[in-house]
Amino acid sequence: MEEALLPMPMPVKEERRGERWRWRWRERMRSWKAEMNEEGRKLGYLAGPMVAVSLSQFMIQVASNMIVGHLGKLALSSAAVATSLTSVTGFSLLLGMASGLETLCGQAFGAQQYHNLGTQTYRAIFTLLIVCLPISLIWASMANILSFIGQDPLISYEAGRYAVWMIPSLFAYAVGQPLIKFLQAQSLIFPMLFTSVATLCIHIPLCYVMVYFSGLGNVGAALSISISYWLNVVMLGLYIRYSASCEMTRSPITREAFRGFNEFLRMALPSAVMICLEWWSFELLILLSGLLPNPEVETSVLSICLTSITLLFTIPYGFGAAVSTRVSNELGAGNPERARSAVHVVMFIAVAEAACVSATLLASHRILGYAYSNDEEVVSYVSKLVPLVCISVITDGLQGVLSGIARGCGWQHVGAFVNLGSFYLIGIPTAVTLGFFLHMGGRGLWIGIVCGSVCQSTLLSLITSFTNWQQMANKARERVFLICSFCVSNLSGVITHSIPQKVVLLATLVATRELKAEETYEYGLFPIFFFFFILMPCGSTRSRFFINCHPTILLQEKCAQRRRVPVPPIFAAPNFHGSRAVGSKLDKRFGSNSLIILSLSKKERTKERKQQPPACVASLVADGRSLLDSALFGSPHPRHSSSLLLFKLVLLPLLLRSQETRARNPRFIDGRDLFIKIAELGGFGSLVRGVIKLLVLSMGFNNLPASIPVSDRNPVFSQNFPVFPL
Repeated sequence: MEEALLPMPMPVKEERRGERWRWRWRERMRSWKAEMNEEGRKLGYLAGPMVAVSLSQFMIQVASNMIVGHLGKLALSSAAVATSLTSVTGFSLLLGMASGLETLCGQAFGAQQYHNLGTQTYRAIFTLLIVCLPISLIWASMANILSFIGQDPLISYEAGRYAVWMIPSLFAYAVGQPLIKFLQAQSLIFPMLFTSVATLCIHIPLCYVMVYFSGLGNVGAALSISISYWLNVVMLGLYIRYSASCEMTRSPITREAFRGFNEFLRMALPSAVMICLEWWSFELLILLSGLLPNPEVETSVLSICLTSITLLFTIPYGFGAAVSTRVSNELGAGNPERARSAVHVVMFIAVAEAACVSATLLASHRILGYAYSNDEEVVSYVSKLVPLVCISVITDGLQGVLSGIARGCGWQHVGAFVNLGSFYLIGIPTAVTLGFFLHMGGRGLWIGIVCGSVCQSTLLSLITSFTNWQQMANKARERVFLICSFCVSNLSGVITHSIPQKVVLLATLVATRELKAEETYEYGLFPIFFFFFILMPCGSTRSRFFINCHPTILLQEKCAQRRRVPVPPIFAAPNFHGSRAVGSKLDKRFGSNSLIILSLSKKERTKERKQQPPACVASLVADGRSLLDSALFGSPHPRHSSSLLLFKLVLLPLLLRSQETRARNPRFIDGRDLFIKIAELGGFGSLVRGVIKLLVLSMGFNNLPASIPVSDRNPVFSQNFPVFPL
């Protein structure tokens, strides 16, 4: 009877299944912990120094106001007004526009397109310097503007003088912020940390001397800020110029840096709107507090609260900069899962940091006010607002990180709309309603801005949680590889700096790793004979003659089979010097998984003819006769030029097949993945580019057979790149 009451033994299969499930769960947890620890170390390496960098930059103006404050109420009030207005009208806009480089430079660095970092940085500096011109005019007229809006004449005059002496710092800021983003994209944080801390250490005694011993008074503080900003720029520039860490990413100033501003502005303007809308909403809160019944106390209390959360915001801003770098690098490298892991880790850290800081702030709510004022009324008012400030600390901690994720992904335009709706459709109207109509005073104003911050954090969290990271990675790779200037240095010069800029790129097919294998398309045969009429007027004057090649090759029955053919990355560089060195570097970088077509200038042909080109480099060397043309068409053409050689590149990807690429990465090419770029430094370039792009996108290409025999006639091509025999 007792034996009958014993539990039935578990079947062996169920027991083994349970053990297997527990083992898999432990393995998953172990791998997840290892991944989180690794990502946490990477983020900590970036975030810690970035917090110190942002804090050092913030303390420059805070220290200046503290030193000026001992001169008297007039000097302090005028410096505070000028600092607030210069931040709103100048520094916030420049910081926002420079933040567009977090997307462009970060994704380019992740995709190993190192040359683009220097080019984008030059574009950003040039653009921001142009933006500084109208801003400097506003600062020069600030005294008249303040008098016009009803400010005290004496304060307006002193604030205007302070703003005029701040104009040099505006131009230094326009140069320094792109340099900071340039280093941040490469995870070179410690140089920024050293220069920022060194600048702050130099600024404090310099400001004290300029204010009290030079006879300039409060204007000396503005001049010391300008000197300190330029000193920081000089130190950053010297590091970038002479450091070996920036050897691959720095580049000389060329004409390419002054083209393609649309690409930068597409990221810079939404970034500026995103940052300025939030920044201006808090400044507007201070202005609204001056309209309350007791403006002295209300303005002082809200200024104390705003200064506190601004100081504490440097922590999540550092984490946001770190996750922006990590996300942009991983998306540019085509690693969406690592980008997702970085987001998960940084969100966990942000929540923990916000909880700790808000708990500490809440515990010290009775003594926080004494750090700013000895007035009992002000201290008591501040202690009542501390719980609301703690909520702001939590929301700011989340949105600072989420905004960094947005900058890393490249959807700043979404963040701009979120900030517009959160602060100006919800936050400010709620603040006005509670503060003025419900007579809640400064407490109502702060509740309104907290509502806007909560709405902002909620919307950004939802957008981030529903983000398709694979799609973000594809867009990042397309932005880096396909949406670039129509210049050879962007396509093939990313590995070396020896390619000159004065070249004419007529037609180049760019095939990247984003060739889609999931979707299938059925296109008709692309009418190649259209290229006769399109490419005939291209190129230099000497090369404008009729193209006498044989397009009927593509119309053979072998070409009519609709199969998808994998192709390697292709780099084309027509008519530049030093082609052998460039080809060797490209060959070393990409190995046998790429084909580089180098067209030599006449001066280089004699010298190159005696040397053996790299294994996977087709060096077009003969006098007017190309090995490429002989391999494709089987007959020499004595009157070939760069336009004809590049015309063959239209056919080349359809005639090449790589067994090694197929084994490593089974992705196949599609007509829409062949993005034809045609450019010329003048003349017919834009017209031809538009016509070709329209034809390619509308009609597509027909793919060639999957098996192409090897041609032994051309020893330059390796076995990995067989050529269609004729």
